[in-house]
Amino acid sequence: MAGFAFDSDFKLFYLIIPVTISMTILARNLVNGYIGRAFIALRESEVAAQTIGIDLAKYKTIAFAISAFYTGVAGGLFAYLITFLSPDAFTIELSMDFIAMIVIGGMGSILGSIIGAVILTGMQQILAGLLDLQILIFGLSLIIFMIFMPGGISRMLFNLKARFVKN
Repeated sequence: MAGFAFDSDFKLFYLIIPVTISMTILARNLVNGYIGRAFIALRESEVAAQTIGIDLAKYKTIAFAISAFYTGVAGGLFAYLITFLSPDAFTIELSMDFIAMIVIGGMGSILGSIIGAVILTGMQQILAGLLDLQILIFGLSLIIFMIFMPGGISRMLFNLKARFVKN
């Protein structure tokens, strides 16, 4: 019986896309449910959340478990992609890329994180031969977004949508 091997980046794409869609749907359902509302209450004010009956320790533990699950899935896909794990694979540049994706896309937004990842990955592909320029452009982009667009691209899109729907 023949199997399907994910032996190229193109074939691996067909594994990553359904996993990403599934994880996004799970996150959206989580955010829109009771647990998500409890997380938002904790983010805004732990004291106020406790006052209305939200168990701080319970929901912080749930948040940790969910983030560990997402990190584990991402780590598994990353390990499959690079085929060999070592501490050298996890550089400060990789960590900064993840932070830049979230800041550019918009913190607190699932769609924003995906948009930020697509934009940053596209920029990396376009500037692949210009490593010094790439670092400078990423750094400037991060600073510009943090100062002028703290909500990221997702907040800008939300504001545009609200403006057009209102009119």
